Amino acid sequence: MSGIQDTAIILHDFWNSFGIPAYVEFTIPEEAELPYITYELVKPYWDEQAPYYARLWYRDTLMTNIMAKAEEIADRIGTGIRLERNGTYVFLFKDANFFQFLPNEIEDPTQKLGYLSMIIRTIA
Repeated sequence: MSGIQDTAIILHDFWNSFGIPAYVEFTIPEEAELPYITYELVKPYWDEQAPYYARLWYRDTLMTNIMAKAEEIADRIGTGIRLERNGTYVFLFKDANFFQFLPNEIEDPTQKLGYLSMIIRTIA
């Protein structure tokens, strides 16, 4: 497999390891129900790093669950995490502004959206 395919699998496996479904941005199935995670599918050039983000989508009257999931992800990344598959490495680092709660643009006050800001680097 190519480094691009391995990177896609690494990101899929990482984001789907948090107990809720995760989908590449703009590929959410119609039947998907909240909560879920959406994430970018990117592979920077081997000696570059790039801004990277994922979003947490919840339906809840409180902020407790979305914030707990953001904390779980932050703890897993720690000061940086290295993920590997077939000699392809993906490094994720939390950005200084890792978690941001985004205002709801639709008229459902129970829908919560959290933005996770990171830096990604890949080696393949």
